[in-house]
Amino acid sequence: MKQCLKSLAQNPALGILRDHVDQDLRSYPVERHMVFYRELVEEVIIVRVLHQCIDVQCHID
Repeated sequence: MKQCLKSLAQNPALGILRDHVDQDLRSYPVERHMVFYRELVEEVIIVRVLHQCIDVQCHID
């Protein structure tokens, strides 16, 4: 997980854009989880880390 977060910080475009879930939201799979995040000018904000079986719409604000 740590290595994934470091990779996302260095290259935020790795994740898939998920505008259908929430504006400017991206996701990236890590083992059995999905990391949901937003790319800002000089940082990456982790929104949620959810198990792959969880309904995303219910847990993303």
